[in-house]
Amino acid sequence: YIDSRADSQATLGMLLAAWLFFRGARLGALLAYVVALLSKEMAMVFPLWLFMSLRILGDRAAWRKTVPFWCVLGAYVLLRATVLSFQAINPIGGVSLPIRLLTTCEAFIRLIGLLVAPRHIHIEKNIPFSTGLADPSTLVSIIALIALAAFMAWARRRSPVCFFGLAWFFVGLLPMSNLVPLNTTLADH
Repeated sequence: YIDSRADSQATLGMLLAAWLFFRGARLGALLAYVVALLSKEMAMVFPLWLFMSLRILGDRAAWRKTVPFWCVLGAYVLLRATVLSFQAINPIGGVSLPIRLLTTCEAFIRLIGLLVAPRHIHIEKNIPFSTGLADPSTLVSIIALIALAAFMAWARRRSPVCFFGLAWFFVGLLPMSNLVPLNTTLADH
């Protein structure tokens, strides 16, 4: 739908940045990243994706090669925290970080569930905030994420491609993790 064109623009910008980067056009890649970042905040994960890609390819200079992207991200975060701050209009900005993170554990498991069995798909999804570790759905979600993390640790040595795919998936979810308060508890777009 037309309202989500920013998602497509950010994704296209990140893909173009990756393509240009691996073609050796570093300045073009940096400009494409800026366009992606200005399209939608989800592009904030690109430096981490690029770093992971270089490391999985065995590039020991991955950090040095990605520094310009981290610098652009730092400048963007600084702007968002000062000049472009929209926290006053965010309805869940007052919820504590620990509660948001516990709620995010359940949100991640629900999103994985939607990948496996896409049912009850609708535009506005929300889940109630976790009440703490005693909340059964939160506890089950945390256990499931720990099991997934253990599998990723196992896969890191035995199947780097599997590890990379899972890591890529979770890095892609970072913008929806409510580290910075969003206006929803479950964002799947």
